[in-house]
Amino acid sequence: IVEGKEEQQAIASMPGVYRYSLDLLLKEVISLHELGIPAVDLFCYIPNEKKDAVGSEAIKHGNLLQQAIRLLKQEIPDMCLMVDIALD
Repeated sequence: IVEGKEEQQAIASMPGVYRYSLDLLLKEVISLHELGIPAVDLFCYIPNEKKDAVGSEAIKHGNLLQQAIRLLKQEIPDMCLMVDIALD
């Protein structure tokens, strides 16, 4: 997951895998759910300027991962969400 709107960023080390902003993430996960895929694993991209030695962004109230979980569970309540809290 990446901040912004209408963002789809290719991940060079993982061909065919992308980072999505929340708006595009919702569309992608709805498509997966309609195909019968019951679960997704969410990873947030944390910009360097938000990183610190104790992973503060990962536990910050209202962070990007929390926003994504809230949005997806509101729109697709039966989708299983697995997450990586990105303490890097």
